[in-house]
Amino acid sequence: MLHLERINRVYRFSIHETSWSRASGAADHCLAYKLYGRTVHIHDGREYVHDQDSVMIVGKDDLYRVVSHDPEDAGARGGCIAVHFETVEPFDLPMACVGVASDPHIKSGFFRLLDAWNRLQRGGGASDEYACAALFYDILARTLAIGESGAAETARSLADVRAYMERNYADSALSMEELAGMARLSVRRFGEQFRRRYHITPGRFLTALRIGAAEKLLENGELRVSDVAALCGYAGAGYFIRAFRREMGVTPETYRAERLRK
Repeated sequence: MLHLERINRVYRFSIHETSWSRASGAADHCLAYKLYGRTVHIHDGREYVHDQDSVMIVGKDDLYRVVSHDPEDAGARGGCIAVHFETVEPFDLPMACVGVASDPHIKSGFFRLLDAWNRLQRGGGASDEYACAALFYDILARTLAIGESGAAETARSLADVRAYMERNYADSALSMEELAGMARLSVRRFGEQFRRRYHITPGRFLTALRIGAAEKLLENGELRVSDVAALCGYAGAGYFIRAFRREMGVTPETYRAERLRK
């Protein structure tokens, strides 16, 4: 559980650069609500898109590169509201960008937190200090709830896609674009999420399904290699033979002969 030690700063700002790097750790952690524009971050080889109506969670040790930033239309008014804070225990939330348009209380919470913070800086009392803490916890709780819900939905989608691949590996027209669309993810994001969950890329998983099925069919001894290829989702025998040899170290015919001798 996250325990807030202090809020160091709450402010609204604009970004006028197009790319930059956070090459060293910061003194505190940050939550930032994107009001306008779009910023793409790269952290540990993964892309994080901070666009309108999303909250970015950044720990003080999260280092990243910004590879693109679209100037916001209302940039003069400030494209983000950011909250810099410290925690009692080590901050264990992973870097994330969470789309929060479904909960308008988060956006209004950032504005209310900014107002409470400004009152506190002008000499406000304990009520403003407590308001800042309460609003911070509410924003964080609502953001994490949406993030967890999204993660659960993605897990269900990936499981459905995996089951679909197991049932339809023999379809030679099956593509990563189709599978990613079923998961409602981009092809790149689908590949990342699938590998993170199942420790194998979707392409490698599909190949494993097809080659595994081919092994069983070849052991039958009655089907031609071209027939096995077609039944396992390969559009041509040549492509199947190359794929089988790459995975198994021998050609389909050699594999069959070795199995039949046993």
